[in-house]
Amino acid sequence: MQIFLHVPQCGNRAGIVSFLQNQLKINGRAVTLAADADDMISMSKHCHHDVVVLIIDESAGNPYEVLGRLKQNMHEKPVICLTRNENGLTLFNCVSRGALSAITYDEEVLSGNTFDILLRNTYLATNYTPQIKEYGPMTINHDRRQVTVNDEAVKLTSQEFQLLELLSMREGKLATREFLFESLYPSYETPDLQIIQVYICKLRKKLSLNQDGLGDCIDNHWGQGYMLLPWSEFSQIIDEHEEANIIELESKHPIAAAG
Repeated sequence: MQIFLHVPQCGNRAGIVSFLQNQLKINGRAVTLAADADDMISMSKHCHHDVVVLIIDESAGNPYEVLGRLKQNMHEKPVICLTRNENGLTLFNCVSRGALSAITYDEEVLSGNTFDILLRNTYLATNYTPQIKEYGPMTINHDRRQVTVNDEAVKLTSQEFQLLELLSMREGKLATREFLFESLYPSYETPDLQIIQVYICKLRKKLSLNQDGLGDCIDNHWGQGYMLLPWSEFSQIIDEHEEANIIELESKHPIAAAG
């Protein structure tokens, strides 16, 4: 099950994100974290997910902003809201704005069976469709966590697949190194941001095994992060490279080219 998580900017955001991601992963749930409200709305149109989990913080200026914007964008996936506020009005406001369910939470609720049962029942109650993304010769199966290039399987580690998944969900948009690091290591298990560069390098090489140069679709924005180039843009780059190679070949072997 793929969970799409949004935690508003607040004083203890890092702690909340770490705890939630760890609990969800313990129960075998794949988690994608939105960087902020705009990222959440943008990704909701393309992100492969089964259930949206929103943390509602009453101290925020507009605690229902993301929920309202999802509804305005005709978002169809089920939304579960979590709040620490025991006021029934908060739960009512969540449901009245389009959430399928809303519960008051604490660490005990999230670490026990209650929340996981709610996730599972919400998932089973919605119409299931395979989550597959096509990118030129590459196919990403988010459900099976498998990647093929020209119908040949590409063996990726868990971290490599998660990076590719995060980038594919933001095709054409920059994903910062800090965001990618936080998504892979919510508990900051490793202190070195350079691990992202290592994984990207390995991912590029593996994607190019069955399609020469395909790994170059991951564009490096030095000092910022990485972007999966839109296929329409990257396919033009491939065509230009092929044309340049043909011209170079003909210049070196004019007789063979004429024949």
